Amino acid sequence: MAQVGLGLDLGGLGSVDVGIGGDQGVGVDVDLGGDQGGLGVDLDIGGSGGGNGGLGLETAGKPLGQKAALQAVRSGKALPMEEIMLRAKLLTDGEIIDAQLVSLQDVLLYEIKALGKSGDVSELYFLAQTGEYLDLN
Repeated sequence: MAQVGLGLDLGGLGSVDVGIGGDQGVGVDVDLGGDQGGLGVDLDIGGSGGGNGGLGLETAGKPLGQKAALQAVRSGKALPMEEIMLRAKLLTDGEIIDAQLVSLQDVLLYEIKALGKSGDVSELYFLAQTGEYLDLN
């Protein structure tokens, strides 16, 4: 089967690429943040390329230092870390092992890493200003 591809360049914001057919099955690649790092989401479903499908998230955001994070909270650009931690604890059965505020261009995200009871590490992402959980599964 021939593959059909569609690409959309969002200028300095990033790109969206979709491929259907061929050995790939369905693949969706979303990159936000342009050349200076950003948020990348890759989704592959089916196909005979040996993959069993899945979703991957890669961030290349810059972690904010303590002063910048405090300034973001004071200016209303980010909720306090404690509030995000409470939300994260409701979503995981394990222990939170890392949390940081990262900047992806003009968007602030909280990146939370949790160690599950089975030993796996999961990453949770929240919009810093609203506390909205980004469900990428």
